[in-house]
Amino acid sequence: MSRLKLVISLLLPVLLVQGCSEVVNLKTELGPSQLLVFGRITDGLEGNIIQLSRTSTFNGEQEPVTGAVVKVVAEDGNTEHYLEVESGEYELANESLTGQPGMSYYLEIDVPGGKTYRSTPEIMPENNTVDILDFEAGPIRIPIENNAEISRNMVSLFMRSEFLDVDQDFYIRWNLIETYLFPERPKMVNSPDYPPQWCYITNDLEGQSVFLHDGRVLKNPVISRRLMTRRLADNAFVSSYYFQVVRSSLTKGAYRYWDEVNQVANAQGSIFDRPLAAVQSNIYNIDDPDEEILGYFEVSNVDTTRLLIRENDTPFSISTPCPLFGPISDECDNCLLLDNSAKVKPYFVTG
Repeated sequence: MSRLKLVISLLLPVLLVQGCSEVVNLKTELGPSQLLVFGRITDGLEGNIIQLSRTSTFNGEQEPVTGAVVKVVAEDGNTEHYLEVESGEYELANESLTGQPGMSYYLEIDVPGGKTYRSTPEIMPENNTVDILDFEAGPIRIPIENNAEISRNMVSLFMRSEFLDVDQDFYIRWNLIETYLFPERPKMVNSPDYPPQWCYITNDLEGQSVFLHDGRVLKNPVISRRLMTRRLADNAFVSSYYFQVVRSSLTKGAYRYWDEVNQVANAQGSIFDRPLAAVQSNIYNIDDPDEEILGYFEVSNVDTTRLLIRENDTPFSISTPCPLFGPISDECDNCLLLDNSAKVKPYFVTG
């Protein structure tokens, strides 16, 4: 799945969706130098990433923290290390420990220089939700300048959610991801029998938005079918397009964190009045509790629902971006030039 990166400081306004679900948009701005910790442990083998950085007082960029010793500790005493796979990014080794619902976990970080940080223990929730996806495709009129409109072929993606037990309190976050195939056809190839070589493009939809749901407040067993996002019918639909909703069942503490982020974004007055530092993290310095840390370590139960849209599933056709004859782009010659592209086929892609 796509990465979830917490960014700091100032926030843009929030888009609300039906019921108690909402979208949070975050932006980066200059702020004081502080440690930023964001990541999670889940009940699965993917997405168990910790990102460590420190905010810069000079240019507002996040500077990766490398060389840290990062581990998760379960209530039964078992531990597992997160190994640094990129600068400042650490991935769970999954050699001796996998997250289990009902089990408590905390994170421990030793950074170069001798400081040790720890998260407060949280219990991994059970899954309580079933998501059902569908889509509609066709022309939609889009407003442009001077009160005019233009018609564009669009794919609208919908989701219905069913909750298994509304008597208990539960907390949900949804993230939207797309994966599609791009047909590379090198310039040197001039044979119609040469099959395209595929690149697999994966993007977060809606930027860094997250959809939240508070199961304490909304006790209906169903959230009716609602529009999640709308996608221009472009090259993404030339072959197979996968719309993916990654659902995280959160602890009360994790929901509280994201809810407070939402309150900061919706605060009265200027968004410059209340920085993200006002949102309490669950990470602390074991020797200096007064040190202010940014971010959160989640203990979450995660599942992914996917919708496959094939090229013949829409009422319109998309021309190949890399035709056999005529000029083609550099991306057709080398599809790895495209953002977020890879030649490794995701496990869920068929055919």
